Amino acid sequence: MPDWLKSSLEFTWSGLAKGSTILKMEAPLLKDTLKNIQYPLFTDLGTEDFSADTALTLAMVAYQKAISADKETDLLDKYLLNEMLTFKKLVTKDKATIQMNCPANKREAILNKENFEKIRVLEVTTPAPIKVKVNGTLDMMKHSNSLIEILSETKCIKVKLPEYIKIEDIKQFFGNQVTVIGLANFNPAHQLVSILLSDIQSPSEEDVFFKRIPKILKEKTEIRQLITEKDYKGFNKTKFDKLIDEMAVEEPIEVMLNALTR
Repeated sequence: MPDWLKSSLEFTWSGLAKGSTILKMEAPLLKDTLKNIQYPLFTDLGTEDFSADTALTLAMVAYQKAISADKETDLLDKYLLNEMLTFKKLVTKDKATIQMNCPANKREAILNKENFEKIRVLEVTTPAPIKVKVNGTLDMMKHSNSLIEILSETKCIKVKLPEYIKIEDIKQFFGNQVTVIGLANFNPAHQLVSILLSDIQSPSEEDVFFKRIPKILKEKTEIRQLITEKDYKGFNKTKFDKLIDEMAVEEPIEVMLNALTR
């Protein structure tokens, strides 16, 4: 775990307040922990100044975007949505509620059974990470030692460096055509958010094919959403995945659903 992240997560219990189990917490400001991290790091906040935010208040922002089903946001991917659902076990009763708020910068998130169900539906329909190979021009993001960009034919892609790869290790590739191999993460709208780098190399002739951004089979996740929302009986996940991979996507949804229970 990066040092800046460890520092951001150093929460302190500061006391209790009157009411239904009200806990007060203190957390370091991001302006004191991010230091050399890319600005603006959270593009979904636009030009808003988040220097007075903490890791806790940014979690509230992410929860609120998930609850409101903001599919276009780059703050959400399948992994984060799945992590959000781990707190569902804390609200087992129908009227149980967890309310997170920070009046100082007007951040708030309300977690109850209804809102966790909204997050669950969003998580089911969000594409899982896939291994990709993309060809383009490598560029460095200013003020960052952990983010780079690759300029493909269709868009600029954010590439995250794992801890074992340093900027110094790849500096010879900047400004040149490269082939990036890594794990692609997508937001709920099936848009590529970033690639976690695993390898980078000079492109071969065959790599011209990989100039286009990989696309997720949208029909597959749309059917998952329909099944999840309607609580379709007889659904078998393994059989579903095998069926979608084998049949043409032009088939009507009704045909696919009927085939699931054969």
